[in-house]
Amino acid sequence: MAIEESDREDLLREATRFSKRVLLALFDGESARMTVLPTPLAHDERQEIAMVQVHVFIGCRSNGAISVYWEAQPVFQFNEQGQLRRAYFSGNKYAAREGKLYRLDRERRGDQVQNLWSDITDEELRKLQQAWRSVLSSLLEVRDKLDCCIVGQVPPDDDLSWLRTWLGVAHPELTFSANPNA
Repeated sequence: MAIEESDREDLLREATRFSKRVLLALFDGESARMTVLPTPLAHDERQEIAMVQVHVFIGCRSNGAISVYWEAQPVFQFNEQGQLRRAYFSGNKYAAREGKLYRLDRERRGDQVQNLWSDITDEELRKLQQAWRSVLSSLLEVRDKLDCCIVGQVPPDDDLSWLRTWLGVAHPELTFSANPNA
């Protein structure tokens, strides 16, 4: 997952499984604004600049499956029907199977590492749903207010209509795919 800015830029450049992708810098309204003191170039006027609060990478596979990386976590990966197939949240990895979400716990046995499929608690599910609603709400607000900056995108001349379309149909309540694969 992307942690440092260079990692996010690498994700934008190297995540070729996404035929369309964009890296956004989101701002946080009034709390993210600061006043810059006058400088000779500013002609003694105070200027307000927006401060970046979070970076979000969104990728779209050729089949329409979307992935959202909100900084390093949370990450939500959907299939082409908009069902969650994988998530990374609070240091845990989750995967969907047969319409249900499971936590994947890593277990090391000698040289082998296996993922154990564990049932999640109602509290884990509630927190994951809450995190998704928060991410979606922020993305919808950005779409409506355009309070963001495009750091980079592939293809570079894309109009991002795929993103606006997806945001128009994305549901605030997660449903789960039959399998975790794209």
